[in-house]
Amino acid sequence: IVTVQIGFVKSDRVLCSLDSGLPCFIERNDVSDLQDFRRLDEKVKVGMVIHARVLEIRRDTFEARLTCKTTELQDHVRWEYPVMQTLM
Repeated sequence: IVTVQIGFVKSDRVLCSLDSGLPCFIERNDVSDLQDFRRLDEKVKVGMVIHARVLEIRRDTFEARLTCKTTELQDHVRWEYPVMQTLM
């Protein structure tokens, strides 16, 4: 689980960064379990600080794909293996 600050909200993804400066993004489907919103800026705003989980690290573009779905942030969800595969 990481803490990120929202930097920009696009129509299909949210752009953010880790404290280390690593650029990250959250795709529309990974913002919330409930897709009960029309626009992403109805769920997140620029400057918000949120908790997220790393889904993938893209070494070729030096960025990380995150999720902030409640179900993905729960401790019982196993997530280490897919992330570790992207590092190899």
